[in-house]
This record gives sequence, C-alpha cells and structure tokens, in this order.
Amino acid sequence: MFMMMSLRHARHDARHLLLSLLWAGLCIGITHFVRSNGRVFTNRPRAHKSSRP
Repeated sequence: MFMMMSLRHARHDARHLLLSLLWAGLCIGITHFVRSNGRVFTNRPRAHKSSRP
C-alpha cells in the first residue's frame, strides 16, 4: 500500500521512487522470511501436507 502511494508521486519526485523501491524490498523480505519460517508462527499443519488420506 505504501509502495503504491509512493509510486503515484514518483513521477514528480525521485525521493518517492526511492521510497517505493524501499517499501517493495521490505515487503518482499518480510514475505520471504514468513514463508521460510512459517512453522515458528503457527503450529497448524498445512492443508496440502496433511497426513490424512
């Protein structure tokens, strides 16, 4: 959301372009971290890896 708001202003100011790239990198980093360490945050089994037939 913050990235999209900064991208709207990026055509007027290079600082907003830099901020939108920063927000995008931060969001991608958090997404990667949560996907790789998801078992730490929850102990629910994943639906596609359930042991039930």
